[in-house]
Amino acid sequence: MKNTRTLWAALVALVVALSSIVTSFAQPPAGNLVSAELTRGHWYFTDQDSISNTSIQYDDWVFADIYKWTDGGAPVVNPTIQISTKLGLTGFNPTSAPAVTFVADKDAGVYSWSLAGNVNEDTHMSVSAVAGTTTARPKFSASRSVQPEILADPTSQQTVTLNFKLEEALPLEANLSVVIGLPNFAYKTFQLVDTHFVSQIDVDGWESRPGSTSASWSINPSNIQIGETYTFQATLESVKSPLLLGAPLYKPMVAVFYSDHQGFGIVNGTSAAVSDPAEIVSAVFSADNVVNWMPFFRSFRWDVGFNPVVSQITGSQPPFHVLIPADVRIEPETVNLGSKGVVTAFVQLPKPYRVQDVDISSVTLQGAPATGRVVDGDTLLLKFNRDQLQNLSPGQQVELVIKGQLKDGSIFTGKDAVRIIP
Repeated sequence: MKNTRTLWAALVALVVALSSIVTSFAQPPAGNLVSAELTRGHWYFTDQDSISNTSIQYDDWVFADIYKWTDGGAPVVNPTIQISTKLGLTGFNPTSAPAVTFVADKDAGVYSWSLAGNVNEDTHMSVSAVAGTTTARPKFSASRSVQPEILADPTSQQTVTLNFKLEEALPLEANLSVVIGLPNFAYKTFQLVDTHFVSQIDVDGWESRPGSTSASWSINPSNIQIGETYTFQATLESVKSPLLLGAPLYKPMVAVFYSDHQGFGIVNGTSAAVSDPAEIVSAVFSADNVVNWMPFFRSFRWDVGFNPVVSQITGSQPPFHVLIPADVRIEPETVNLGSKGVVTAFVQLPKPYRVQDVDISSVTLQGAPATGRVVDGDTLLLKFNRDQLQNLSPGQQVELVIKGQLKDGSIFTGKDAVRIIP
């Protein structure tokens, strides 16, 4: 499972994707329309590429969101979201965002977020808190594949495929959705990969909804067959920043979720309230100006997300480098610091990276430069003079670290432990 910060980023990304799907419930009128959402949700995110219909542990969340529709209306000025609940909440987000003030009265069960600023058109103000965990089956199985997985060029078109099979019946009041393509990839506040929507295939019976950075499909579960496999596919254009050197592994996010939707009509004013019929949680949305609120409540929302998978990145300042973990074996297993001779390193890189692309002049082992090399299939054999190895002390399990660079700017590193004698 991911930490709270990662889950928060994924939740916001899914809310952005959901904003277009909301229109499937009601066609908004012209005017200064603002969605006000309160949701009790269950989220599970994984770095793996497949999930089966077996029990998993979901994180339970209370989630609220203000979204300003693109309708020519004025922004939402200085909005506040106040949540009241009997649940013991933790993991609040955000708590220290710029221009956001968070106040918690845990004894009263009241939590509020106030933004000193505006929520403009096609923009969200999203808040959340953790409410525990739930173990349950997802009721479906799914798998993700991406071609190509490596961004070797400045601009690459990636085909992302999700195979989905409903294994158990879902509530008939639910809406089932699939999203491909969120979020983009940032590192140390720098946007290193931007993803743009190119195209998506239509799936029989599902409503297709393209976005600027993602593709989505939605359907009522009563219209799909249990046990039948549905294939969703989108083409995305991934643009690598010039601040990133090397060819990163990059798999865009994929998510499957289902939820209900209880709307309360249009409320014209400076505030609107959303109440849970079970009286477990409620929220008040307010602003300094009058808008047309569209409040709604989701009593359940179940999400399974395949996290965006990206390479490790190294560097404190740009340009940053892709960091590739190498599999390294050192021979001999015992190194005598008092003798001359060579140490041999056998290096393998994870596919699709190739040892043939290593810049040998950049390779060092404990600071010693490589003096020779042999390429044997997917293995690179490198020789180093023993008397040039640095920062070593006698010991039974001493790690020797090898570092180097590929011709495209990617950096690889690996290590192996040997016995060091004086």
